Formats: sequence, structure tokens, C-alpha cells
Amino acid sequence: MLTQTESHITLLPNEILQLILGLLDGASLARCSRISQRFNALVKSDGLWAQTVSSLRLSSPAPYKSFKELYTALHRHLWLHGQVWYGDRRFTGYFVIARYSAISGAIEIYNLLVNHNNPEIAGKPWSRDSTVLVVDFDPHIRFWRDPVLVLTKDTPYNESQEMQPPPRRGRELIYCSLSRTTVIPPKQDRFMPVWPPTIIPSGERTRSISAQGFRVDGHQPQTTNEAAESLFRLRTWMIFGTNSNHLTRVQPPAMGNGVETFSALDKSLYTPDEEHPFRGLWVGDYTENGCEIALFHQPTPERLEGIKITGDINVPRGEYTFIIENLKEPIRIANEVEWPGATVVGGKTQTAFIQFTNAAFIPSEMIIISPDEVAFYLPPTNLGDITRFKRLNIDEFIYGSDAIIFDE
Repeated sequence: MLTQTESHITLLPNEILQLILGLLDGASLARCSRISQRFNALVKSDGLWAQTVSSLRLSSPAPYKSFKELYTALHRHLWLHGQVWYGDRRFTGYFVIARYSAISGAIEIYNLLVNHNNPEIAGKPWSRDSTVLVVDFDPHIRFWRDPVLVLTKDTPYNESQEMQPPPRRGRELIYCSLSRTTVIPPKQDRFMPVWPPTIIPSGERTRSISAQGFRVDGHQPQTTNEAAESLFRLRTWMIFGTNSNHLTRVQPPAMGNGVETFSALDKSLYTPDEEHPFRGLWVGDYTENGCEIALFHQPTPERLEGIKITGDINVPRGEYTFIIENLKEPIRIANEVEWPGATVVGGKTQTAFIQFTNAAFIPSEMIIISPDEVAFYLPPTNLGDITRFKRLNIDEFIYGSDAIIFDE
């Protein structure tokens, strides 16, 4: 019989307690270390702390001395890591990835750049229709050399609870702060501009326009528990000159009003499986508009929706780029020299004039070249063009070597 001072859990062997403790997060582990000397000794195991940062996929805590030290330093920022974030910058959007740097021991947010590896390559006449050119597509994908934001244990919070690292120095000082945001209830998001756009599935949305620059309380969570887990805002501004007594704030033109809202893309939306093989993030060749990133959203095995994550002045971010109603009904099997034997399905592609005016869907064909490459043909009665897409390997940029993914 147990006495009043005994509990069932204290009678368990250490091996079982270790398994139980391994299910806890870092904050819970820290609380358990204060229960008793026995629990304090168990929680000192660095293997337990390694599990709290398992999403970083590390074999060593370096440059930290232990995984506990790593967790203690970065626990406020770990919610950002391993996510792809897409922003609401007008027309073009903004695509960033939060990753852990084993060199700096910080969470770093980088802009992912995509463009043609060799834009001078001329197209060749398509064997099926010589009036249409087929251009080789080998996109150059890498991070911009300077991070958008670097978050460390020393990252300060300002009076608005925004994380505000030191500015990047150049001919001017570039300041950037990150703030958490509140969530709009689902029944309200139909009556106001929100981010992410409603055509992209998301469990959380927030207001995307604010006359007060998102400074009022309604936009900012009062506690961490009220903060969205898949949303944040970046506020950016420049200070020109070096005399701190005469500094002038100027909003960079590319940043609009200086605030951008970001949403994390749910991993299930870009992770393919046997029934949804096209799910993923893809890089598309939009000819004179350059390379852009699109989400291939496959809500059912039959349906495929292309949604622009980054966009252009014609069809902006957050809009459909194409829709395939039925992947299971091929309209032909390709016999052209370029892609012999490829399955071709019918669909529709969205086009528009500048600033997304006169938008319309026109008939198109999707040529399935491989599981990682497709091409869209728009017949001559429309644009007579071919747009090619290649799958983007996101894990390479989240967990890959710095040596191969950064711009020189």
C-alpha cells in the first residue's frame, strides 16, 4: 500500500521514467528537474534535450556545448525552423525559409531566389508544332547571401514585443523586426482581406491590411499563447546616414508600407504520396516574367490546382496559375520527339493583363514528362506557348550544406 507521500510514478524504474520524460517538451523537462534530486539527475541526460530539438536533425550540438544549451538559447525561435514561409508582398510575393545554422548557432531566415541558369539559351522548334519554341529549363535556385533575419539567444524584444536583431550595415542601416500575430476566426475571414488567401488551405489566417500599420492591440497577441503558430509579420525600414542625432526613416520602395505578413505552408500540402504524386512546390518558367514558385495542390487524386506562391504583375501571388479537373483522363499520349510516351491531360491556365486585369482561364494541356517535371502547352489560338515546371526539393535548403545552397 502506498503512503500519502508516495506516488505511482516515483516507484517506476529510471528506464521507464526516461521514456516518459522523452515525450515532454523542453519547458516541461525544466519543470520536472525541480521535482526532486532524482528527477533532476534524470533530466540532466543530454539525450532527452536532443529530442527537444530533433526537428533540427543534428548529430552534434556544436557550436553549443550541449543540446540543453542549444534549446535554452533558441527555444523562443524554434517554431520558425523547418518551415517555408510565403509573404503577401504585392504581386510578386516573398518566399523565405527558416533554417538552423550549425556555424552560427542561430535560426536564420533566408530569401530563396529562383531564376534561369542560362537565360541566353534560345528555344528550339517543337517537333509537334514548329511555330512553338521549347526552351531548356534548368532553374538556378539558391539563398540570397544575406539573411533576412538572424535570431539568437541575445535577440532583444522592443516595447511592442517585436524581435529586433541589430541592423545590417552598409551605406545605410537596414532594420528588420519580427512580430507574432493574432488569428482571425474562420467565420470572419470571408469579410476582410486575409493572409494566406483562402484558396490555399490553412488552419490560421490573419488580417492582411491595416490602416494603423498593425500597431494596435487587435493585431498583436497579448501573450505567447494567443499568438498564431503559422503566421508572423516582418517590419522593415532603412536609416540613412551615420549621424545618430539626425536619422531619417525611409521606407524602401520594394517593401510597400514596410510590413509584410507571412504564413507557413503546411507540409502535407507539398509532400507527395502514392495517391497524390504531384503535391509539392515547383519552379515554373514564365518566360519574360522569369521563374516563379507554385504550389501544386492536389486535394484529390483526380484534381490538381497550381497556385502561385510567388507571382508577377500579370497573375500575382496567391492566384491560380492552372487547374486540372481530372488527371485520370488523358487526352493523348505524346508522340513528339521531346517527350515520347508522356501522358497529356487537359486543363485550363489563367492569364491576365497588367495588374491582374481581364483575368481569364484558357484551355491548355499538361504534358507529364516525369514525376518531377511537367510542361504546359497553350494552343496557338491563345498564346501558343510552353511553360515548364520542375519540382523544388525543399529539404535540401532546410537541411542541406551551406556550401551548395548560398549565392556567391
